[in-house]
Amino acid sequence: QITDDIADDCIYIPEEVDLITVKKMTYVHDAAETVIGDYSRSAPNYEALKAKKVRREGLVLSQVLTPHLTPELGQEAKELFERFENPAPNDAEAHLTRFIDMVQGNRTGVLHVWDYKRAGIEYPPAELRSRVDKSMVWVLERGVRTMRALESTEASEEVLGMIATEISRFGRSISRRKSRGNEIKRTRID
Repeated sequence: QITDDIADDCIYIPEEVDLITVKKMTYVHDAAETVIGDYSRSAPNYEALKAKKVRREGLVLSQVLTPHLTPELGQEAKELFERFENPAPNDAEAHLTRFIDMVQGNRTGVLHVWDYKRAGIEYPPAELRSRVDKSMVWVLERGVRTMRALESTEASEEVLGMIATEISRFGRSISRRKSRGNEIKRTRID
């Protein structure tokens, strides 16, 4: 969805980035996550889980996905997986894919995860604000890395617009939850 939005709404990113490669990279990454699940970066033990997650994704790729592909497509999937996990500083496709992955995660979180009260979870307000702040920082970090990988100022400005849109979307969603009686407070990102 986000890749299609970029193709429809942006002028410079599609000129600079191969969006077909971005889609393929997204599919390879998401295919592994459909088998092993995804871990929230806000989980207390995320750093310890991250290496295990990447290893498991690699196993899914080699043992579940690639056996059903031609050797050429299997090799391409492995290369795309490696580019996603270890992007070179100037790999615009990999950085854009990682940014899209973070945005998708935040959108899912806004829709399904952030409503802790309904799930019976009581986070202290300061911890909840911290989680929201961290989530937005991760979007900013991935967006800035994408901007640095792009060659043109115009394409970077389009990414900056995407970052602003996501922060605005996230803030509106948090505000709606608050207005429905949830005690999540809208946070300010400095």
